[in-house]
Amino acid sequence: MRGEGLEIKVRSDVDYEELIAEIYFDGEFFGLVSEEAGPRVFELEVHPRKDGNPWKLKPAEVEEAIEAAVSRLVRIGRRDEGEEGGEGGEA
Repeated sequence: MRGEGLEIKVRSDVDYEELIAEIYFDGEFFGLVSEEAGPRVFELEVHPRKDGNPWKLKPAEVEEAIEAAVSRLVRIGRRDEGEEGGEGGEA
């Protein structure tokens, strides 16, 4: 698997109301996962490579990236809920 070349960056973006998780493979932006469609409804946006060539990835690599991105968004969402006092801060 390509896990060492995978990077997930969670951030806010003016084009999205919720946080997004950007996915990078070997330093190049692949796409992002957002929760814009509703709580716990995740969507994947795949972006073209800079050089215009198609992405050539193993399905397991893409699956690993999506799972990592969703996991990060869920963890951050739980932490934020706890800080707001919504669930008493329990994990």
